[in-house]
Amino acid sequence: MKNFLKVTCKYQKIGSIYEILEAYGDYSRKQKGILKAVLTYVTKPEEAQKEKMEDFLRREFGAKEVILTLREDKSLIGGFILSAGDKEFDWSLRGRYNNLRQKLTRR
Repeated sequence: MKNFLKVTCKYQKIGSIYEILEAYGDYSRKQKGILKAVLTYVTKPEEAQKEKMEDFLRREFGAKEVILTLREDKSLIGGFILSAGDKEFDWSLRGRYNNLRQKLTRR
């Protein structure tokens, strides 16, 4: 670790240390088959619902383990958004409303 910090200082990248460590964490989790996901909700899910979402993410991404971060957002009106990797599964009322509005304005 000491040598790593010396190199980041030498190349004047110490200001990017948080991004570097986050990228290393992402790489390490990927190698171990661990998926990091965020669940944005209006009503906090029960433990059984949370487990079903984790099972869905394991199947969808082929992960061995899922680290699920919970985040409350009342502006969703209802439902939830599940984000993992570069995918977002939007089952919120706000998202469905926006999709319907886009479909209606395209016609």
